[in-house]
Amino acid sequence: MNQIFITGNLTKDAELTNVGAKNTPKLSFTVANNEGWGDNKKTTFVNCVLWGTGAENRAQYMLKGQKVLIKGKLEIRQYEKDGEKKYITEVVVDMFGGIEFLGATQATGSTTVDAGSDDGFLEPVVGAELPF
Repeated sequence: MNQIFITGNLTKDAELTNVGAKNTPKLSFTVANNEGWGDNKKTTFVNCVLWGTGAENRAQYMLKGQKVLIKGKLEIRQYEKDGEKKYITEVVVDMFGGIEFLGATQATGSTTVDAGSDDGFLEPVVGAELPF
């Protein structure tokens, strides 16, 4: 099974392009994933790609600083340039349900980004009985 989940912030606005003879939509973006605290904090930059109509539908919402949860599969591609093999590691995002926007708020019908707040997301349950 090849499945990966990444949470983090977009490092810049996503880039929508059309590639190949069929002009297939491709949405490219990078997610900065932070782990650890203080001096042990580490940031990993994960390159991601989404293909097809899902790319077109999500492009306008993929803005720098937006918190996202990405689900997809890890893929390593190789190509040759100047006689030297090059490798690209990226997450190919699931077309359906592969991107969730975290920390976004709705205001006057448009999506605004609140990159500094987790309001309403994963609030702790205190003093309540768990259903399992």
